[in-house]
Amino acid sequence: MKNRILAAYPESEFGTTNSQQIFVADFTERTKSVRGVEIHEVLPNDPNDETVEMDCCAIANESALQIDYNVFRDNQFKNEEDEDMKHGECCMFPNKNDEKSWTLFIEIKDCKGSRVFKYKQEVKDKLILNVGEFRRKGILLNNKVYGVASFPRKKTVFNEMIVSDPIEYKTFYKEHGIHFVPTNEITIKSDSQLEFYKS
Repeated sequence: MKNRILAAYPESEFGTTNSQQIFVADFTERTKSVRGVEIHEVLPNDPNDETVEMDCCAIANESALQIDYNVFRDNQFKNEEDEDMKHGECCMFPNKNDEKSWTLFIEIKDCKGSRVFKYKQEVKDKLILNVGEFRRKGILLNNKVYGVASFPRKKTVFNEMIVSDPIEYKTFYKEHGIHFVPTNEITIKSDSQLEFYKS
């Protein structure tokens, strides 16, 4: 997977972790773009108040599998006119993977909980674009593809604000081949199975 991404996007940067806890944080808004999306193995602190934990998308890696991740650069995706395209934050996948392995795309919004609904369509559009580009460039084979919409500041259930009913989930998968999940908590069960918690 990593080699296929590099073939399509030679300047891509990767990280690898086998930590049992993985945290995806978007520092963009809180640092006025000095920092962006980062992957941590220990829950980071809010850059504006070191006594407060940062709101993150939390991933439990129970079996300590080796996971590779690619945090997308701002100019990684280009359209036919060589213009920057909107994109999500990152993708993750097992280091040892095959066509049965999962690939996880994450779009994270570090916004106030009251603004979740405002970003409903934007989150979906970015995931559709990212996955579509990976498929078009032959990066994704027959992998299970998951698209997570994370709103870590929202501490109560928000999935019904993003997807109205089960039919919408099925339609999204049928049209785009993406298992779409609004959540702030993910568990990696194996290289072929992820588990999600309703948020």
